[in-house]
Amino acid sequence: MDLQLNFDLNDTPKNNINVTTVLNTLKKGSWKKRRGDAKRIVRKKTGGKPNTETVQPAQQPFKRKAVSGPPREEVKAGFSSSIFTANPELPSRQKKQKKEETTDKPVIEAQAIPQPVEEIEKKEIPAKISKEPILEDTTSQTDFGKLGLHPLLVNHLKKLNISNATQIQKSSIPKLQKEFGRDIIIQAQTAAELEGVHGKDFFTRSTGTFAIILAPTRELAQQIATVLESLLHYTINASENGTRFKHWIVSGILVGGESKKSEKARLRKGINILVATPGRLLDHLKTTESFNTGNLRWLVLDEADNLLHLGFEETLRDILKILNEKGRKAIESEARAKIKHMPFERQTVLCSATIEGGVQKLAEESLRDPVFIKAESKQENTESGENDSSISIPKQLKQLYVLSPAKLRLVNMIGLIRKITNSGKLPRKIIIFLATGDSVDWHFDILARISEMQNTEQDDKDFEFDPEAEIKPVEYNDLPKLRAGYDAKHLPNCKLFKLHGSMQQSERHAVYTGYSPSSNYTKILFCTDVAARGLDLPDVSDIIQYDPPADVRDYIHRIGRTARLGKEGQAFIFLLPSEAEYLDLLEDYHCHVTEEPMVPILETLIPLANSKKTKNQKHSFHEIAATDVHMEFERFVQSSQPNLIHAQKAFSSHIRAYTTHIASEKHIFHIRKLHLGHIAKSFCLREAPQQLQSKLGNLAKSLHENDLASGGGITASSMKRKANQMAKNAMVSEFADGNIAQLMKKRK
Repeated sequence: MDLQLNFDLNDTPKNNINVTTVLNTLKKGSWKKRRGDAKRIVRKKTGGKPNTETVQPAQQPFKRKAVSGPPREEVKAGFSSSIFTANPELPSRQKKQKKEETTDKPVIEAQAIPQPVEEIEKKEIPAKISKEPILEDTTSQTDFGKLGLHPLLVNHLKKLNISNATQIQKSSIPKLQKEFGRDIIIQAQTAAELEGVHGKDFFTRSTGTFAIILAPTRELAQQIATVLESLLHYTINASENGTRFKHWIVSGILVGGESKKSEKARLRKGINILVATPGRLLDHLKTTESFNTGNLRWLVLDEADNLLHLGFEETLRDILKILNEKGRKAIESEARAKIKHMPFERQTVLCSATIEGGVQKLAEESLRDPVFIKAESKQENTESGENDSSISIPKQLKQLYVLSPAKLRLVNMIGLIRKITNSGKLPRKIIIFLATGDSVDWHFDILARISEMQNTEQDDKDFEFDPEAEIKPVEYNDLPKLRAGYDAKHLPNCKLFKLHGSMQQSERHAVYTGYSPSSNYTKILFCTDVAARGLDLPDVSDIIQYDPPADVRDYIHRIGRTARLGKEGQAFIFLLPSEAEYLDLLEDYHCHVTEEPMVPILETLIPLANSKKTKNQKHSFHEIAATDVHMEFERFVQSSQPNLIHAQKAFSSHIRAYTTHIASEKHIFHIRKLHLGHIAKSFCLREAPQQLQSKLGNLAKSLHENDLASGGGITASSMKRKANQMAKNAMVSEFADGNIAQLMKKRK
């Protein structure tokens, strides 16, 4: 049946008829439908192919240009996944010109912290901070024996292959021994350099707790406790002159997830050096009467800025209040022991890799006349801003960025890993940072399980959404397997690990113990910001920030996982074309980032391409290979409903996380700048985002109805439990506050 249109084209010469002219006369229907009708009319009038002139911007929506390769029509004919079409144009970066000295540069908030000796003359020193110079020439002190440590401990450190002190240890250990009664602030390039700073005296177990080390996370607390145990377990004849030594120093750890009953029993017997997380320590201070802190001499706040970032400010205040009260009572009752080589009053040591305004506030509230120690030497090997003393980046750290269209993110990540592992410097240890736990689970799962698909060429089919079908998420609860790592089909000689805050403590510990040791194969850790700081993950060679951090300060912490203790390292960050302005922000923080071209990355995928398709010379080999790889993952996602639901959840959590960037970066990372369809393509989804949200809503509704059907009628308690569960699943990261009341109000 022919389409009847109410207009006349007789006045237009036949050879001048084109799609644009006809399109302007059509009024009804969508733009896409009107353009199709116009093409058919022109083809009928001219008897051949229509003359498709460029339509004016007023009549057509914004159309992105292809990055490279053949025109859209040719790619559409050959590539069913179309990951190389309709991509935005990659901007060419122009380096920002250096500002004049009078121009203010953004700095991390740290104006009131006492400064190193070079800055003391320039800035006013708060009244509470001593003006005593603290930067000394420590270049002559190269081993622990010259730092005043006991020969027994020095000899034991040599047996542990620890002979030379780091710069922060050279600066801080003499101060800790001399400055009795004075609190200390220690800043190092990385948290790993702070380890081994707190070495103390000898005493008996029955006298109670003499030192407490507070750590923000359970993993970091376990790590400190392990190092402490290795230092205390020296042999009887450890000294060089053969003298026999015996000590009663007992260490212990208090963290969440462990048995409180066994912890109380250990505290009752006595723990001299205690490592703890804030919540569990406060719990025992309030409820365990036998916990003796009257003789407490040292309180170490490790990763102080992270303690504040994770919301422990009120907990720290309560801990300090209780410790101060117990210490005061012990002094008044003359129950406090007087030991020759120990300070009589408590000494608080605040350790942090970065100095921020929150740390300054904590220092003013909890420290008395503190000394500020920062590791620097005459031959500086770091880059730091002129007006920003809180940022210190090693020069041996190479920073790079990858500008990738949204649809090419997945294949670019795989290609970059292959390029790193093919560099010849093996084995490697790679950390890949993602925004959410759901995204970590999905990327880990799709790389580890893609080999389960027997025939990726014939399983290309779509599945109807069935809300009544039972959804069984893939669980990785095999602790030995988590510790050993998972193989990846597209990444030979590599083992995959994952870590995020929603995992069980036993699973997190298994991953940590499996990833930390060096091996003869490449280890790849997919994680959230839970591994961005605090954890000592040795010998990490490469960092990939697949999702940019929500705050530029977290960028500093992430790249600090590599290039440690003088070793070389690389840090990559993935950016969309719309996020290119973020590079200028990094330059303001003196992070000098160079480009990693996209084509060489994709060329590493050529060995994975289908050999039959490589004969098609219309397209570049790397485009064919990238499309083959992406289609293989896409077919895997579409092969079963659980796989599809898993990808949908990861996509939704990624979009929610994108809205959490701080206000000062919203002009760069704004949800309206995203092409949601292209983002969905990077998660191997084929449907429009609107349909995806509808399906997820139907799934949640059906699960809720099933719960009510099995558990009885609707009650206030059941609705509250369901709301709490929904909020838990909606967490953008393990650091979110989970304010369910506000979430539910917004939904209503």
